[in-house]
Amino acid sequence: IAEENHVMVEGFVDGVPYSARAYVQNPVLFGASLYSVSYVKSTRRPVEDIFTFLLEHKEELDSLDIVAADTALYQKIEEQIPLVTKSVYTTSAVSYRLEISHKNSGKATGLAYVLKLLDITPEETVAFGDGDNDAEMLEFAGLGVAMENATENCKAAADIVCDCCKNDGVARFLYGF
Repeated sequence: IAEENHVMVEGFVDGVPYSARAYVQNPVLFGASLYSVSYVKSTRRPVEDIFTFLLEHKEELDSLDIVAADTALYQKIEEQIPLVTKSVYTTSAVSYRLEISHKNSGKATGLAYVLKLLDITPEETVAFGDGDNDAEMLEFAGLGVAMENATENCKAAADIVCDCCKNDGVARFLYGF
């Protein structure tokens, strides 16, 4: 889908992110925000042909990211994925990057796993978030708290909205709680 739509892909193998050399050299050309340039350049390992690399490592892939700044194209790709496979989980932390991983992935699943290990119920839990990828976790927790600067989907999933990150919203909420 990514190759057909001429968008960039990142592939994670053993926790290491790989992407096309052109993307690593200039992420903004492919839709990454200016804010993320140094992060992409310092964390992604460049490869010449990302699609060939992904096929060569398809059995080892942890997850994939599709980078598409064009909102309509992003939505088109997001809608196409369930038509191709139902065995993946998709989410997004930022508006231009679609994260694709195993169907049992996600913060809510991770939180449920940890709670089970610790013998804690969801009702005894407070979770905080600011992105679309936090929404399911906030719904799962006994009390879901979104940051003021959160995405609209995240805020809709939350029970409460607290102050923004820049104003120490989590700390202020916890002190008041």
